[in-house]
Amino acid sequence: MPVSLPTVMSPEFEAELRQQCLSALDRLPTPEDSLPGAERLTELLDRGAQLLELFVVVTATAEVVTELGLATFGDVGRRATEIQERVSAVTDLDVVQVLQTAHQHGLPRSEINDDEPLRVNLTRLVRLVHAVTASFPADAFYDLASGLALPQLGYRTRVACEALRSFVRRHDPQQREIVLVVGRHYQRGAIELDDVATLLGESRSDAIALLEEHGFGRTVETIRLPEEKRRECLAAIREDRLRRAGDPPPYSREVVRRSTIASERIEGVDARPWLGTEPDRDRGR
Repeated sequence: MPVSLPTVMSPEFEAELRQQCLSALDRLPTPEDSLPGAERLTELLDRGAQLLELFVVVTATAEVVTELGLATFGDVGRRATEIQERVSAVTDLDVVQVLQTAHQHGLPRSEINDDEPLRVNLTRLVRLVHAVTASFPADAFYDLASGLALPQLGYRTRVACEALRSFVRRHDPQQREIVLVVGRHYQRGAIELDDVATLLGESRSDAIALLEEHGFGRTVETIRLPEEKRRECLAAIREDRLRRAGDPPPYSREVVRRSTIASERIEGVDARPWLGTEPDRDRGR
């Protein structure tokens, strides 16, 4: 019988999930390791992606259950269809399939009394998510997936990691405070975008999107360059254009990444996993 929504709300399930997730991530090869065969490596990557997605379902379910104010495990069972639909809408995951995968990999389906009180602890979940995301070798995972010509694995994992980081930002007071402090400075134009991205642990474009979600946009007056800076930028653009003498601009991975992120914002399709890992020809790396 597959794992149920009430089951994933139990502390025992969370603890087992954390243990299995960390164990799966530990089995991923490091750059110093000799790589296993493609089939085994694909299996390891897929397992890591599945467990991260299960963590996403667990955190989203906890949020929905908290919002609904459910008191017992029986309440969760009786409203399982509604909860499942809401979690699927938020995570864009097939919740039934994710839970079936959990059962196939041996995650427990505990016998739970319907009258047992439901004690959702978002603070505990934040700690668990912190432990998993801090241990996850994101860059190595994406490189391995790209090397196997399986960008969809890298994409699934990237989306899951972003969802988990977003969960932490929503419920970790320290993370919320960082976003608020950085956002206020960003809104006034008192901090450079590169520094914002570093402090938030996001790309430049994703950092802007995150701050705007919290109401920290910049006005035209803040964005507008001072006259002296504007002249410097225009002079640099003109110098570059004359130097190239009609040749196209040099390839830049950052330009490509910025364009793909812009497309995702407009069309809802994130093409970053398909960019590959080739070095920047203009940067020599």
